[in-house]
Amino acid sequence: NDREDRAKETFHSTAGQAGIIARKAEVDLLLLGHYSIRYRELSPLLDEAMVEFKNARLAIEGETIAIDDEVKIIGKM
Repeated sequence: NDREDRAKETFHSTAGQAGIIARKAEVDLLLLGHYSIRYRELSPLLDEAMVEFKNARLAIEGETIAIDDEVKIIGKM
């Protein structure tokens, strides 16, 4: 959230804002992705989103996620 002004300038949202949207939309899962290269450590983004929405995950390149009646992390390709 400390880069909220920059996110607005570039038509993006912060992880915290994504969490708020997920909560208000009453979704089952928030999958965070499209990370800026400036973030070498992603866990703070996940922590920020989870303040607003507990069922959040980081999208990991190569990981397969099945979405049907329940969300399952299948593994890496």
